[in-house]
Amino acid sequence: MENQRPNEKFITDWDSFYKHLERTFELRHIFCHEKADISVVDYNEIGNCLEATANLIEATNYLMYQKLLKERDDYTQAELTEMSIEKFKVENSKLKKIEEGALNYLFFSGFLNF
Repeated sequence: MENQRPNEKFITDWDSFYKHLERTFELRHIFCHEKADISVVDYNEIGNCLEATANLIEATNYLMYQKLLKERDDYTQAELTEMSIEKFKVENSKLKKIEEGALNYLFFSGFLNF
């Protein structure tokens, strides 16, 4: 992934981007909650909405990589999975210690009687 700002890489016309993204959510609402069978949507409009949505996803992905994976941006899926497993183990261990402390407190305070 290149080190470019997302708007330089993914979004070139912000006004158009916001317009089409807003329309995407309007159409989603119509098709999900209203009478979609009477709606007619232009083929080009759907294309513009899809492009805006894809740009949003790409820009979000780019920003998440920059925020979460600062040292490099070319991890393989296997490396990302392994990193996530290791982070989970560390955080889960912390959570278990907190849980044990809370249970001990509740037990010795008389709130829990086994």
